Amino acid sequence: MENTLTLKNRIPRKLWILPAVMSVAIPFAIFPGASEAGLKLLTGTALDESARYILWEIRLPRILFSVVAGMILAVSGVIAQSLFRNPLAEPGLVGISAGSMTFAVFGIIASHRLLAGELVLPGWLAALIGNSFVAFAFLGGLLTSWLVMAFGKTARGYSMVRLLLSGIAINAFTMAFTGFMIFLADDRELRDITFWSLGSFGAANWNSFSILGVSGLAAMFVAFYFHKELDLLLLGEKAANDSGMNVSRVRTILLILISLIQGLVIAWSGMISFIALVAPHLGRLSFSASHRLLLASSAFYGGLLTLFADTLARSLAAPAELPLGILTGLIGAPYFLMLVRREVKYEH
Repeated sequence: MENTLTLKNRIPRKLWILPAVMSVAIPFAIFPGASEAGLKLLTGTALDESARYILWEIRLPRILFSVVAGMILAVSGVIAQSLFRNPLAEPGLVGISAGSMTFAVFGIIASHRLLAGELVLPGWLAALIGNSFVAFAFLGGLLTSWLVMAFGKTARGYSMVRLLLSGIAINAFTMAFTGFMIFLADDRELRDITFWSLGSFGAANWNSFSILGVSGLAAMFVAFYFHKELDLLLLGEKAANDSGMNVSRVRTILLILISLIQGLVIAWSGMISFIALVAPHLGRLSFSASHRLLLASSAFYGGLLTLFADTLARSLAAPAELPLGILTGLIGAPYFLMLVRREVKYEH
């Protein structure tokens, strides 16, 4: 039986189907939405200044942002499943999502109270929160990942069991602290926190897309660079060490990478669940367990999933907008339960 980790020298032809589908899906996603601008574009009606602004300054950067966000979330899911050697793993297991959320909630409350004059902070911190809580949420993800890595490290390197247990404990603490802050929040702050926590790409613009696009391409490049190491990690730590790989160094780099990815996306978009779990499985089922193909296929699946979910969020309840996290949860949760059932069946 052919080893699933064995690669052909050429890329399978069917892999090109995914970018082809995406190249069609991106232009199509411009049309749906609450505004009639998309309908005017579709029917060839002359666009006024307002319609052009909606299409090119609001809708298009949002569409591109959603694709890039989905791609890098999927890549982070592939890395997490390889690091933990568990097909049900995702970056949220180590508390990165919860840490970003805690800092974002603090940023939302603090920014409201700074504007109202109810809170006095040092100048640099006031400027950070007042200008954008996105940076604050990003710092929360980084700090959480640093804590998890600090507690998960042993004299022999990183222990996956300690990393998971540390992630669970920090997750519980940060969620409890988030709950305490929500308890202290007023009605306006609660509305902002709720909207952010449910996830949305509504705040995307050309600036945020540019930053996420450059960062995302760099993150995916690093992930592809380590595709052989990810293959070896699936075989076990002993096999990886015997091959001459510095397992501790590779794990550190990859953990930092998924921390950066998760922190960056969550900071701008809120909690986008299950993309990092579902997309790698679609890639594995469609193509190969080898990371050279798995990273590429999962990235395209992730981009398509988020694009599809965001398009539905913009159009299903127009002129209102459904929270993106609800839709990805509705897609991902049943799939996750199916995976759990399959894993339990294999254990028996």
